[in-house]
Amino acid sequence: MEGDVHYGSLDAKQAQPYRGSIVINNEEEQFFPTLTVGRTMDFATRLNIPNALPKDVDDREDFRQKFKAFLLDSMGISHTEDTKVGDAFVRGVSGGERKRVSIIEALATRASVMCWDNSTRGLDASTALEYTRALRCMTDEMGIATIVTLYQAGNGIYDLFDKVLVLDEGKQIFYGSREQARPFMESLGFVCSDGANVADFLTGVTVPSERQIKPDFETRFPRNNVELHQIYQQSDIKVAMDRELEYPSTEEAKTNTRLFEEAVHLDKSPHLLKSSPMTVSFPQQVRACVKRQYQIIWGDKATFIIKQGSTLVQALIAGSLFYNAPDNSAGLFVKGGSIFLALLYNALMAMSEVTDSFAGRPILAKHKNFAFYNPAAFCIAQIAADVPILLLQVTPFLIVLYWMTALKATAAAFFTTWFVVYLVTFVMTAFFRMIGAAFPNFDAASKVSGFAVTALILYNGYQVSLNFPLISQDGANISRH
Repeated sequence: MEGDVHYGSLDAKQAQPYRGSIVINNEEEQFFPTLTVGRTMDFATRLNIPNALPKDVDDREDFRQKFKAFLLDSMGISHTEDTKVGDAFVRGVSGGERKRVSIIEALATRASVMCWDNSTRGLDASTALEYTRALRCMTDEMGIATIVTLYQAGNGIYDLFDKVLVLDEGKQIFYGSREQARPFMESLGFVCSDGANVADFLTGVTVPSERQIKPDFETRFPRNNVELHQIYQQSDIKVAMDRELEYPSTEEAKTNTRLFEEAVHLDKSPHLLKSSPMTVSFPQQVRACVKRQYQIIWGDKATFIIKQGSTLVQALIAGSLFYNAPDNSAGLFVKGGSIFLALLYNALMAMSEVTDSFAGRPILAKHKNFAFYNPAAFCIAQIAADVPILLLQVTPFLIVLYWMTALKATAAAFFTTWFVVYLVTFVMTAFFRMIGAAFPNFDAASKVSGFAVTALILYNGYQVSLNFPLISQDGANISRH
């Protein structure tokens, strides 16, 4: 497909700094399942606090809390604030409630162009109608451009829209005002009985098992999407719609676009670059992401506790294996094995970051498109959150293993070992995150991460030394290697 996209008088390239005002809500709900609904919305609202607050509001946190409460109340899910979002493996809110969380997260962006991809899936009929009415009110009161794809939309929902676009296998068979859609199809010989679902009627005109034909049109009605497309292309409705394509070059569009740009500039933090689509400053983005990282861990604290407990158990087992290594040349290799195990075990624990990277990638992409934060803020937040977490992992493990093995009993030796193991664990965690981010699919990333661990084990310098005598034919020891 070829063509141009304009947002007011801006073309697609000029609109890049405003991508946070042009958002799409996908059909799939993508969340961190261990976060509660309230914390999910805390994060979304914290990154969308305008720099210029309304005149009757002085406190940014008060504005955020009221905005969050309004969003939760608008979809009737305030009672789920302390419930986990959940997914197929983590118990949380119901599918319909999760869809509503997805809706209000998109609404938190305060966007000007909003696209909704089958956003009523999982909602009951009354809730779907209330949601569509909310979109209608926002469109009217705030001047938002709202584009919605819906399946099985009832007449109550259908009647709320201004325009209708009907596609069939890539062919545009109708685009025009809602009032003209039914008469246009009926004029071609299709029957829409009284009380029938108009949306289903429009999507069924190219389906032989669904459409009904008027008696006088059996031989001349359009039988497929190609014929319907040709008839629409020649209609007066198409001509009228083509006239609207001139809007981006009008003075009205230029004036509205200028007002929009000024409003976005007022909302944006003065510490951001002019070309940045974000709302709050970079340090605020990092703080919000760090807080969310700890909330994710705390939401799945059972896994965290088990992980730390298993680390301690492994330290005790390894310590008993190398227990009281002799303080002479015979214990040299044993003590080297103890230190090698400390490095290897913590490096292997970091391999889970590959899986976590792929699990969080769709959410990162969604929030980037929402202009919640710069991906760099998320990466920095992960590193900052790792500092105490890895400290809790490495320190107990090394204290147990170091003193059970009876390594050099000085503070300098112990803390040197601790620092090296902590640093290697930190680096390996970042390394596996890099692998997770660098590859397009999990299969490729898992293969590379497995090879990387093999290379680490083989080439880290801890190997049985090649040390044997060379014997001449007469039995004399002539050299040693």
